[in-house]
Amino acid sequence: MTEQQIVETLATEVMGWDIEDEKNFRFQGVLEVRDCLNHFEEWNPLQNIADAWQLVDKIGPFEYRKSPTLEGDYQHFAKFFYHGHWYSEEGATIQDAICRAVLKAYGIDLTHR
Repeated sequence: MTEQQIVETLATEVMGWDIEDEKNFRFQGVLEVRDCLNHFEEWNPLQNIADAWQLVDKIGPFEYRKSPTLEGDYQHFAKFFYHGHWYSEEGATIQDAICRAVLKAYGIDLTHR
């Protein structure tokens, strides 16, 4: 999947939003905070940590850890408890790990889209 396909899948299948304008890649959704309607433009949980945290809030119990690599960087691990099971994934960034773990919990395979 391309980054755009991943973001679109997360927005529609996980967050439950509708695509408002495919050309401009915008989403419209409802965030249940004080019953306000929020419009999300340029939502990208792979790049924006605030957007990734919306996925965390949506899916439920969450664990995170980062470990140093031999190259001096970090590997990030995200783990969710969803429908009675733990789903974990790793990524180059916390956002990447969160998105991968959420997709895994929802049974969405990154390699077959």
